[in-house]
Amino acid sequence: MSQRVRPLIAVVGSVDGARVFSPPLRAVNQAHAACAKLGQALARAGCDLAVFSSKSTYIEADVVRGYAEGTDAQNPGRVAVYPPRHREVSFALPEGSSVTLDTYRDTSGEWEVAYYRTLLNCDGVLMVGGGQSTRVAGIIAMAQGIPVVPVAAFGGGAREVWINLDKVRNHADDEDIALLGRDWSPDNAARLIASLMRQRTRQAAAADIRARADRLSARRTGAGLAAAVLCVVAALAALVLADEPGRADARALTSLTAAPLFASVTGAMIRNSFETQAA
Repeated sequence: MSQRVRPLIAVVGSVDGARVFSPPLRAVNQAHAACAKLGQALARAGCDLAVFSSKSTYIEADVVRGYAEGTDAQNPGRVAVYPPRHREVSFALPEGSSVTLDTYRDTSGEWEVAYYRTLLNCDGVLMVGGGQSTRVAGIIAMAQGIPVVPVAAFGGGAREVWINLDKVRNHADDEDIALLGRDWSPDNAARLIASLMRQRTRQAAAADIRARADRLSARRTGAGLAAAVLCVVAALAALVLADEPGRADARALTSLTAAPLFASVTGAMIRNSFETQAA
């Protein structure tokens, strides 16, 4: 499976202390600075961002701010914004920023449509806090085999996704699960994004293995069908070359057994070639 040179990472969640989330948020006083640190780490890892809102109640504003701080002329960045058609977005990027903002307004007036549709086209999902929509986004991503980084330190839906990830694993290993569950410290940001990149590498390796298996299966199917054609030819030749009715000598007995034998082998090969679990 081909991958983007610069992975597109969806940013999902909220650390709005004025809202009530279930499960509740944690360590909200650290969350905004943490999101900025995660944005910086994403920029330094050479990622592009997919965001949905510029409202301060969502984590995108903080992540994009940090992302802009982590870019420069030698390492520019790109933020793809996917709002519904009626919603305006405006990120306060610093003057002279090396970040390109591209807006792809969805034709639907419902934010959920733009939100979930975009997730399926991303290479990874970063989740911090949030509620039910964040949890659903994580479940969708895991079901589609998309690498996820649910930061459990700030509670909310992201913590629920972390709990689910421990059961599903997707492309995460024990080290990733332990890292995602740690309490926040400033040096966690780079480690979390490195975890995301490792998951993406494993995803590519798994896809490559599946592609090789598919190619091998296709070659086996082709070889089986070619052999089936040869068996059909042999069965017809045995019938054509058979003698007139008469004494049962060796040649006649060979024709009598060879023709149906080749025909039965042909049927078996053709059937086996089109079975999903061909052996």
